Amino acid sequence: MRRTIPFAGTITASTADNLISGSIGQAYEIEELIFHFTLGSDFKLQLSVYVCGAPADPGAGTPVGTNVIGTLGQVTYVVGDESVIHLKCGIKVEESPTWLMLYCNNTDGSNHAVFAAVVINTIEPAAEPPAEKPSEEEEV
Repeated sequence: MRRTIPFAGTITASTADNLISGSIGQAYEIEELIFHFTLGSDFKLQLSVYVCGAPADPGAGTPVGTNVIGTLGQVTYVVGDESVIHLKCGIKVEESPTWLMLYCNNTDGSNHAVFAAVVINTIEPAAEPPAEKPSEEEEV
């Protein structure tokens, strides 16, 4: 089942913060990351998405987990100004439960609004084959 997990908030000037999803209790594939940078962000708001095995406190610093953007290339965050960035991923997450965390590092002297979304597709567990019935010869 395809789901979009939204993140929104305001990051105070010269601080870093985590925005945290709810628990995801099954395997899934991260299909796409979407980041909306408002006018005035001036490439000073660094955003990263992490897959974590436990939720972190919002002010806990860089999350412990897999940096999704870092798995796509050499840069571990995205920046922008008055733009929307779409990153296709195709990253499978087999662990369960996990949490998605948007790590926001505001290097500017002004507060900035954050709008982002992670599109996932949950993977249904494989159905177990039905148990075989014993043959009539084995029943004797």
